[in-house]
Amino acid sequence: MIKALQLAAQRYLVSSLLFSIGIVVGEWVQRERSRRMRLKGNKHKPASLLKAHGRTFSVVTTAALPWRTGTSINPMLRAAHLAAGDLTRKVILVVPFVPLDQQPLIYPEGVTFATHEEQAEYILQGNSGGLQLAVAHIQPGSVRQSVV
Repeated sequence: MIKALQLAAQRYLVSSLLFSIGIVVGEWVQRERSRRMRLKGNKHKPASLLKAHGRTFSVVTTAALPWRTGTSINPMLRAAHLAAGDLTRKVILVVPFVPLDQQPLIYPEGVTFATHEEQAEYILQGNSGGLQLAVAHIQPGSVRQSVV
């Protein structure tokens, strides 16, 4: 059991490290592309300007709080980051809704939601900064147990 937990922790650390490296490389590529465009005299197309005022973003994920995994936390933090700093932006976090009978398999003990709205309220309860962040639900989700 301990070996399995250690292996899971190592996998999580490696995936977190790779994710961080990916962000750094992605930012470098974007800066380099911008630099080359400036040298050529080209300008960004309006649709590619992520910092433009009034943009609407949708962040889609396959997991959501209160399931505390990187798959649920990272998209929520990304959505909050996109919404921060510019109150003209609208960010929609698109999450699955797991049926009530399957929620105890992935959520902490005693935490369940009868409706999509209850889960959205739970996800947004820490939004005290007035971010323009909304939660939407896609088709019903389901839990698949796998043998690891």
